[in-house]
Amino acid sequence: GESTRYGLLETMREYAPERLAQREEQPRVRDRHADHYVSRARRFGSFGGPPELPFVDELDEVRTALRRCAEADRGPERAFAILAPLWATAPARGAGEIALLAEESLNRWPEDHARRMAVLETAATARLFFGDFDVARRHAEAALTLEGSSGALAVMARRAIAHLAMFSADRGEALALTRDAADRARATGEEWLACECDGFTVQLLQATGDHDGAAQLAAAMRLSAERLQTPFMKCWALYVSGIAGLERDR
Repeated sequence: GESTRYGLLETMREYAPERLAQREEQPRVRDRHADHYVSRARRFGSFGGPPELPFVDELDEVRTALRRCAEADRGPERAFAILAPLWATAPARGAGEIALLAEESLNRWPEDHARRMAVLETAATARLFFGDFDVARRHAEAALTLEGSSGALAVMARRAIAHLAMFSADRGEALALTRDAADRARATGEEWLACECDGFTVQLLQATGDHDGAAQLAAAMRLSAERLQTPFMKCWALYVSGIAGLERDR
């Protein structure tokens, strides 16, 4: 990767906080640690753009930073900034822990905040991939009730609800929701999000027997992925193209 990470012997990990406490430097160092993760999280934006994996190998550090925010901060600015991009990490690793961390901060600071919708989206996605579908739906629907819920974050919430519908028996509803989410994403200029939602639509079209429709949309997805030039979207487009070709190739 682009960075080098170092491990720390457990004896040193125990010794260092003791020395910091003796020198009365622990609060300052813990704040610097939290600020480091806030700064990195903000580079991902509210929802990361084309999916990356923020902090995928650093959830212990994220937990420590959030604990400091809960102890020291009157408002949620730092905690919410760290949590906002973690929706992208939850499907890959730590969904249950990410959900709990998001919910703890949402409960700690229940008042309205500009990033509250983003943290609700993180909680919804994490609960979805942890298998807590009812809780995921509550978080996503709560996000849609907030003021300013017409932008890309609202599309993310609708994407979570569309995901939930895919796991239900009502494929017709799921198909309508994935198409609606893709249309809304394009309307907000989030082509990567539209492309991702199209992938779910391809799978649903294939599952309902519309193999030609699935193949056509998969071909359009590949073109979109080429324009976007992101490895994730290229892989996603190829994956769903394979699904679209299953019945045709038999």
